[in-house]
Amino acid sequence: LSAAHLRVIVNRKNLGTTANYDKCVRSFTPAVRWCGILDNDDILAKTYVEEAVRIIKQFPQAKAVHARQIFIDEKKHEIGKDGAYPTLESAQDYLIRRCLNQREIRTSAMIFQPKHCRRVGGYPQFPSGLGTDTVLLFALAFGSALAYAPKAQVSTRLYAGAESGNTKNLIGRLVSIRMMFPYCRAVYRDHPEHDARIRRKVLLYLRFYSLALSLFVLVGRFKELVQ
Repeated sequence: LSAAHLRVIVNRKNLGTTANYDKCVRSFTPAVRWCGILDNDDILAKTYVEEAVRIIKQFPQAKAVHARQIFIDEKKHEIGKDGAYPTLESAQDYLIRRCLNQREIRTSAMIFQPKHCRRVGGYPQFPSGLGTDTVLLFALAFGSALAYAPKAQVSTRLYAGAESGNTKNLIGRLVSIRMMFPYCRAVYRDHPEHDARIRRKVLLYLRFYSLALSLFVLVGRFKELVQ
């Protein structure tokens, strides 16, 4: 930790996931053009940065990039991986696919510009991390593109004890789901030049997705309580 290129920030109190992410992103100097957030239980491949930079240079119009996710359990055994994603995708296409459960890009697979993240309001301040990655990628890629770096691989850990794997913060998770719709609607207000027909379609998908996700969380919490 004493290496010159490392900087350690210790919070005086536990800020929670989303506030901590936001503080980290805002702490970067203007010299940092791109960044990522590595969750404490995920693992980057050795060539992750190299491959991400290659895609950034290949598609300069993209304001956000996502890596390929290899899903592992608590013992690092592979339990799944991402499917084939398009090399470039619009923010609206991405969000529709997310609502259809054809996309699930988690925090450690996201690469973006800190300056642009601050411009869209920073990391979403939801009471839980649920839904924040989804809406932030939508905001970051809106008006440009979301690029895919298939050779930049991250092992994303999925297990029952992870924050994303339980529903103990039930109210916070339900409120976070509810906040997704007004957040995305505000993105459209910030970009008045858009196709109104596509906007209606995207927000309709998001409405149904939010309802389904809320039901999923409630059922999951009920199962935890009866076990």
